[in-house]
Amino acid sequence: MKSIICPFCENTDFISVCRINLGGLSEREVVRCTNCRLAFVNPLPTEDELQRFYVQQYFLSDDPGWGFCNYFANRKSQYLQGRIIARRLRRWKPHGRVLDVGCATGFLLEGIRDHCTWEVFGIEISEWAVKIARTQLGLNVTLGTLEKAEFPDNFFDIILLNDILEHVRDPLQFLTTLYARLASGGKVFLRVPNGRCDILPFVQDYQKGYVRVQTQAHLYYFEPEVLQRILIAIGFRIDQVTGYGLKAGLKDLGILRRKTQVFEKTNLQQAQSETIISDKKHGLLEEWGYRLTHLPVLPFLRSFAHELHIWAKKI
Repeated sequence: MKSIICPFCENTDFISVCRINLGGLSEREVVRCTNCRLAFVNPLPTEDELQRFYVQQYFLSDDPGWGFCNYFANRKSQYLQGRIIARRLRRWKPHGRVLDVGCATGFLLEGIRDHCTWEVFGIEISEWAVKIARTQLGLNVTLGTLEKAEFPDNFFDIILLNDILEHVRDPLQFLTTLYARLASGGKVFLRVPNGRCDILPFVQDYQKGYVRVQTQAHLYYFEPEVLQRILIAIGFRIDQVTGYGLKAGLKDLGILRRKTQVFEKTNLQQAQSETIISDKKHGLLEEWGYRLTHLPVLPFLRSFAHELHIWAKKI
């Protein structure tokens, strides 16, 4: 195997996990460090390749092997999640600054803004998504990456990473920059796929001689213990780790059977109109409906959860 250095522990000994088709870019290998167990795509795509990946067609794809069929279908759930986060922010303190990194079209930030008095900021690499967030939702969203954005150090009280860290080329540098941007005592919220479950369908298909397409362009596969060690090494204190999506996780692991999904092409005009006419004033009944479909997994079953939610504090 060509020489590779682990971005976390700098080990040079790896095992090959499987091969994947990275969102149609090319076929690549997934390797795992024999020391810290961090798994990632090798070789990693370049910044230019990633920039070409997150264009409009990623959010409104007519290709079942790439992106989202209709990203706007997520608006309601993201708005409700934002409202739930806003309630947590209000309990912590009445005013502050919150940054959503990789905010896409800003649906989660919209929910936060509408339900608390905190200043909301977003950053996103998709020019098309930033335009939606700015022009249709009136949000303060910066085009670019966290590492290159001109935010001052010690500026934000909360930074949100919703399904972002697994897409970043250098998560150690990214989290180090994030740590610097947080105020003393500030917190980060991470929502990431459970790497143990996330990679297994690709491994199972590869063992059968089939290279599966990774439609969401995940570059890293974080097992719960690995991610917590990374955060602690950077200087964070882990406050809370919760697993979600037991049923989806059991499907990833092959314990429950997956249903065949029917792909429907997106009506672009209809999808764009939904961003304007969709009702955002969802009531408490809908919020509790959201909560009931997003119940946390019992701690002893966390390894089987589809995704992880982690709150960590800068110390």
